[in-house]
Parts: sequence; C-alpha cells; structure tokens
Amino acid sequence: MIRILLTILMLISIAPSVFSGAKPINHPDGKLGRINGFATFDYSSAYTVPEDLINDKLIPGAGLAIPISRQIRIKGAISISTGDTLFYNYSFGFKFYFGNPLRDNNHINPDGAVGLPVLEIIAGLSMSDIKIKENQYFSDISLLMPLSQKLSFGFGGKIYEVENIYQVDNFYGIINFFPSPYKLNNSYANPDGSLGTPSFLAKGGGSKYGLVGVLDINIPLTETTTLVFHFKGERAADPYLRQATLGAGIHYYPGN
Repeated sequence: MIRILLTILMLISIAPSVFSGAKPINHPDGKLGRINGFATFDYSSAYTVPEDLINDKLIPGAGLAIPISRQIRIKGAISISTGDTLFYNYSFGFKFYFGNPLRDNNHINPDGAVGLPVLEIIAGLSMSDIKIKENQYFSDISLLMPLSQKLSFGFGGKIYEVENIYQVDNFYGIINFFPSPYKLNNSYANPDGSLGTPSFLAKGGGSKYGLVGVLDINIPLTETTTLVFHFKGERAADPYLRQATLGAGIHYYPGN
C-alpha cells in the first residue's frame, strides 16, 4: 500500500514537466490533458447491537485523475480500511460531460457548464486480506446537473455484487452549493471553486436497510491546492448500526 501511494505521489510531482509543452486549458477537473491527484485520510467508528461492539477504522486513500478531452475525465483510486480485517478498495471510473464545459464565466460552476448534465460511472473491487468470500465488485453511477453559478443537483446509486444488511447507499440525491461564483477570466482556476471560499457538497439517501448522509467541504487554498473535510453518517435498523466517519484530504492540481 505504501509503495502504491508513493508511486501516485511521484506521478503527481512529475506531471507538470510531462505536459509542459502544451498550452494549459482550464477544465472542471484540472488542466486539460494534465494529471492531478488527491489523498485522503478518514477515521470511522461504528456501534452495533446486540453485540454491543465498537469498531474503529482508519481509511487512508489516494488517486489520480486526468481530463483527457473536454468531455471526458478518467480517474483511478485506492484506499485501505483497517480494522479486524483489512480491506483494499480499488476503483476506476470516468466522467462524461454532455457538451463542452468550457463556457464563459456567467454560465459555469465548478461542476461544469450550467444546463449540461454530467454523468459519472465508477467500477470497483473491495478485497479482504483474509476473508476471500467477502471480496466483491461494486459500481456507482450518478448524474449531476449544474443549475446555476452557485448550485448543482443530481442523483445516483450504488450497486453491490453481494447484498449486505449494512449497505445503506443504494440510492442518493446530490446538492452542491458554491457560495462564490468564479471571478471574471478566472474560470476553473481551481476546479473546486473560488479561492478562499468553502464549497459544500452534500449527499443523502439510503436503501431498504437504512440511511446515509454525506457532507464534503472543499476549501480552495491556491490554484493548485484544495483542502477537503469529509463527514459521513450511516444507520441501519436491524441489526442496529450507527456509524460516523470524519476525514480530511488534499486535492492537488500541479498543472495549474
């Protein structure tokens, strides 16, 4: 895991030199044709009954993404969940913009061009280090619509290979709020929003087993760096489960 994370960080660090010959174009997912990356670290605590158990986990992760064209971005990620059993989570996906997201400043928000939907499809594999029977594939599909310079709305769902009584995110809604629009001639300078102004990305949904709520707060610090705070709550009714996750991370756009 450490070697993989170091490899990802190395690729991020050399990305600017690899693409230095091309004129950079701002894009909702970073500079067009240039690799960007992210790293996260979450802490999760779950309480269950009747076992009356508290299960704490640490979840480090990292990934790379690149907008390969104006309409398509690809992304790969890896994370590891520590606890009684180690789980390695691998994912790969793409995002497709239904139209050119590069518009003038009055018709965009950090999710893309206003009025043009954005489809994201992710496929992944969760692997246990000892319990092979618990390995399973999953997919996550979402559709997002930027409604204005400050607001996006969408919905999505997650599909698992094997059903589990603690899976509470089979469907969800999305609301993204950006308090400060991009300034003139500064579109997508930082793909997460206007510098110094927090953006709020919320998800809420559930399944027949329970409910889930997620809030991410993105704070663009510079054109290349965004600080991210992550909050997640889950609950299942039978058997009883309450789980809270807190985390932080960094988005890094070395091409900016």
